Amino acid sequence: MPGRSPNTARSTTRAKRMSTLFRAQMVFAILVLTAYSVLRTQWGSEHLLEPMNEHTAQVSALALSVVCPEAYSNGTQVVSESGSVSIREGCNGVHAMLAFIAAVAACPSGWWRRLLGVLFLSAAVFALNVIRVVSLLYILRVCPSAFPQTHDYLWQFAIIVIGSLLWLVWYEKLGRKSTDRTNS
Repeated sequence: MPGRSPNTARSTTRAKRMSTLFRAQMVFAILVLTAYSVLRTQWGSEHLLEPMNEHTAQVSALALSVVCPEAYSNGTQVVSESGSVSIREGCNGVHAMLAFIAAVAACPSGWWRRLLGVLFLSAAVFALNVIRVVSLLYILRVCPSAFPQTHDYLWQFAIIVIGSLLWLVWYEKLGRKSTDRTNS
């Protein structure tokens, strides 16, 4: 705009970015709180968590059966010759998926790009979780004493880090507005 100083233009741009960032943080917080509140209800447990637990067990058993033909699922349990694991709340990837879905939905991007982000990150977190379950059964077989630490610390950390990196890839490729890319 003619007559405006460069400092005023920068201040306006900075204020718009701060407003966009604040809006994204509020949307993220509201979505996460709402999603987790729904999961804490009996309806959320019966219609979202339990089916996801069973689905995770079925897909994990199917993946495990490639190398361990006798592997199978029974409800929320994955059973193999090395033992069994039970998929419970917190072990199904739903919480990580919801956090990443909220992060994608909070981005100031078009609905089509956000939909692709939700699908991409949900599939990626689900696949990571299946790999996690299969690897935990392998660890249970070769080094049972390492199971608790691997389950409680290593894989939780890995899913957060890998999921965050995948979110950053999505954000850089699709999530940012096209005008943001040209200005950076």
